[in-house]
Formats: sequence, C-alpha cells, structure tokens
Amino acid sequence: MKRRQFITTTALASAGLTFSGVKALTPKMSNSSGFGLAFYLTKWGFKGSYDDIAKAAKREGYDGIAVGPPKDERQKADFFEAIAKYGISYSGFASSGESNNFQKHVDTFTDNLNKMIACRPHHINCHAGKDYFSFEQNVELFKIGLQKSKESGIPIYQETHRGRALFAAHLSESYLNELKELRLTLDISHWCNVSESFLEDQKDIVNKVLKRVDNIHGRVGFKEGPQVPDFRAPEWKKATDVHFAWWDKVVDMKKEKNELLTITPEFGPKDYMWQLPYTQQPVADQFKMNVAMMNTWKKRYL
Repeated sequence: MKRRQFITTTALASAGLTFSGVKALTPKMSNSSGFGLAFYLTKWGFKGSYDDIAKAAKREGYDGIAVGPPKDERQKADFFEAIAKYGISYSGFASSGESNNFQKHVDTFTDNLNKMIACRPHHINCHAGKDYFSFEQNVELFKIGLQKSKESGIPIYQETHRGRALFAAHLSESYLNELKELRLTLDISHWCNVSESFLEDQKDIVNKVLKRVDNIHGRVGFKEGPQVPDFRAPEWKKATDVHFAWWDKVVDMKKEKNELLTITPEFGPKDYMWQLPYTQQPVADQFKMNVAMMNTWKKRYL
C-alpha cells in the first residue's frame, strides 16, 4: 500500500497580499483502493519560521503541516510562500477560547473558524466548548462548526480533549446521538488521563466514538497524564500497545470504506514534555519523537 501523495494548487496573490485565490491542497490518491494516510507536522513547539517548518516537513516525509491561522498579512504571505515552495499540504486549528462567558466562546470560535477557513486548509481541528458548559451550549458550538463545514466544503473536526466539550469518553455518546454529522479528531490520550484508566470499562462508547474519527493526534498518554516521556521506551509498551489497538480499529474502518485518515503525531513541548527537576532539561526530543511516531505508523499500516 503506497502513501497518500499531495499536489500543490496554492495560488498566491501578489502585491496586495490578499489570498482570495488560495485553494486547499487537493490530495490525489496514489492507489486504486482509495485508502490512504496523510501525516502533518505540528507547529506546536516548533522553533522556527514557516519556511523552516515546511522544509522540515518535506525533509522528514510528512505530507503537510498543522497550523493555526497566521496572525497578520505578513505572516500569511510567508506561510503561503513556504507552502508553495515545498509543495506540501496544511491543516488548520480553531479554538473557542478560554473565557467562562459562553457568548464570548461563540464569538471567538466563529471568528477563528472564519480566519482559518479563509486560508483553505485541507481540514480544521477544533477545541470548542468547555467541560463545565451545559450540553446545550456545547451542542450550539458544535453546530457552528458543522454549518461552517457545509458552507466552506472544508472538513471540520471536534477534538477529544481535556477541558473541552469532549473531555471524557462517558459524556461523548450524547453528542454523537444528538449530532449525526459530527466528525472527530481523536486524541484519546486525554481520556486515559481523565478516567485514570485505559478505558477498559468503557469499551462500548469508545468503539462508537472510533466510528466518527477522521483525524488522529498520535500521542500516547497514560493513567496519570496525557503524554508518556517516550513511547519507544519498554516501560511504556503497554500504554503504546493500547493506543495502537484503538488506532488499528480506525485504520481498519478507513480501509473498509476506502477513505483517507489524517494523522498529526503530537507529542508536545513543555509542559507536556517531561523535564528534569531544577534544570528543566527535556527528557526527550519532541521533534524526533514525533518523526518516530510517524515512521512507526508507516511501518505498521503502509
């Protein structure tokens, strides 16, 4: 099975620094079955320019980069120049913010989605809602994402993440039942942390959630935290095996449906990354560990 390959169709405007002509990088299947994997390098924790991260993504064998919206027109110009230069794809991110005021979440989420949609990414991952908002409030935010996806044609996914609407497995079924079109980014490391378990007693709901997954954040968590120090270390084999067992199911479903699955290896910087006391020296290299996770996926599934 060959990897998913992408072609660049980004159109850059010239002096005006407007990007109305920008199109999403359209994936082109390299195999007849339709199944494919596409890997995105996270900008989270990356030290360097857009050119630096795009170059690194191309060099290491990623299909694209995962970014938030550029802050201004100069950043936007630099971003699209790098994307075009290295011929890679990109995915987006939109958050509803951290305010405890619900209306501010609605306004912030809508604004961030609009900014990200204007960049025409392949897909958008979202941090919407809060764990203490009501079911109805979080549903309202999710509906904004669903409507924006219909209007723009860009897939918009809600992430399973601590502190957000989908912070725990046991609450997720209600949202799936209410919103039949809701699609997800699976970062199941958070649920291990929240439940202080590997979800052995919640298999039914986890299996229902896996059916809605189109995007995965490839990080291994454990019962006491969302990130193990190094998934390759033998002492973390059980945690790693459990996560791959979940990911196996998603990959199998995508193969059956001849669909694309996107993956962002997402071991994070401090304070996700473990550090030595006093010196604050990281115990592993974030960039290298994410590359290792990508290559583990490729070896396992391609």
